[in-house]
Amino acid sequence: MDVRKLIAADLRPGLLDDFNHVQNWTEQWVRTDTGWQLEPLSASRFWDAEKRVWMVSYLQKHLDRGGKLFGAFDGSRLIGFAAVDSPVVEGYAPLSLLFVDDRYKRKGLGNALFRCAAAAATELGARKLFISSIPSKETVAFYFAMGCTDAMQCIPAFVDSETDRWLELPLN
Repeated sequence: MDVRKLIAADLRPGLLDDFNHVQNWTEQWVRTDTGWQLEPLSASRFWDAEKRVWMVSYLQKHLDRGGKLFGAFDGSRLIGFAAVDSPVVEGYAPLSLLFVDDRYKRKGLGNALFRCAAAAATELGARKLFISSIPSKETVAFYFAMGCTDAMQCIPAFVDSETDRWLELPLN
C-alpha cells in the first residue's frame, strides 16, 4: 500500500465506484451548556452512486482552490484519501475529508493520511489544522488519538454542521 499526493489526473470518473464506506454509530458527542456528553444514537451513513460521483467533483474543487489531496492505494485502487482545503483563515487550514475504505481500516492508513494532511496544512502556512468532525464516538476518538483537541475557536467557513465536534491540531 502506498500513500501519495493526488493530482487532477487522478480524479477520473469512476475513481470511487469500488470504495466501500458505511458508517454506523451507536453513541455520539452532543454539545451541552457544560461541555460535551456522550449520548446513545442509532445512526448510519453510506455512499450511494450519486455521492461517489459528487465526492470526485468535490475533490477537484479542492485542487482548483489550491488545496492538497492525498490518496492511499492498493495497486491502482484508491483505498483512502484526505483533503486539506485552502485558503488558510485565521491561522487554520481545514481538514475537510478523511476516509478509508472499510476493507482497509485498522492498517494505519488513516494515521498516514492524517499526517500527510497536517504536513500539507503547514506548507499552506497554517498554524493549526481545523476539523469539523461528525460527532460519532469512534470518529472523535480517532482524532483525539492523532493529537487533536477541541478547537479553541470556531471558523464558521470550515463548519460542516452545527452538530459536528470542532477539533484542532497545533502544527509545528
